[in-house]
Amino acid sequence: MAECIEEHAKIRPDKVAIIFPVRNEKITYREFNVCVNRLANAFRDLGVKKGDRVAVFLSNCPEYLVSFFAACKIGAIFVPINAMLKETEVEYILTDSEANTLVTMKTLYEDVVSKIKSRISSLHNVILTDYEVEGETFSYQEITLKSSDDFSAIECEPEDLVMIHYTSGTTGKPKGAMLTHHNLNWFYKTWGKITGISDKDIAVSALQMTQAGGFHALAMPPLYYGGTFVIIPSSPLSSPEAFP
Repeated sequence: MAECIEEHAKIRPDKVAIIFPVRNEKITYREFNVCVNRLANAFRDLGVKKGDRVAVFLSNCPEYLVSFFAACKIGAIFVPINAMLKETEVEYILTDSEANTLVTMKTLYEDVVSKIKSRISSLHNVILTDYEVEGETFSYQEITLKSSDDFSAIECEPEDLVMIHYTSGTTGKPKGAMLTHHNLNWFYKTWGKITGISDKDIAVSALQMTQAGGFHALAMPPLYYGGTFVIIPSSPLSSPEAFP
């Protein structure tokens, strides 16, 4: 999955990949690929390896997508967690998926993660995108700034898992739907044929990227085909103050 970003960074390096109006950011494919490489290196330095679960508990923001592609590059398995979930729900997903790394933000860490972290034996690394709790978490900015811009993606097979997407759990506990690189590649290829999306298109979405529709139908296709994705915050957590 990470190959598409690397390819776009070569073919259309100065094309805007992501727009995040909350921070007045425009990120080109070259810049995006560098961000992904730096986080992939940071993950590796923290001990994350192929097959490990990297969970992301964030509202809509560029770091969400950077985390996905960085996990892909290192061969890890991405586990999205809805930013509106409560303590018991987040604890269940982190425990069931056996996530060893979590990327989150200050508000969600203080309100949820800090209260359950000690009960999740698999969780070794907590990375905050906008803060750092000394001795408890890592700063996203610090670990990426000191990482290299270059990263050679770990080779993955088509049937290797790339994501565990949990269902809503309306009739019981959420179930982790296991998606492979093959699953996602063919979905985006099919979606492209149905919609005709191309590198000339701009997609705008306020749907949570933790939801299948928000991620697979709206966020990923423009990036897969070299277009532009405009990220609109999707919750009260996404005020400008939440993204310094």
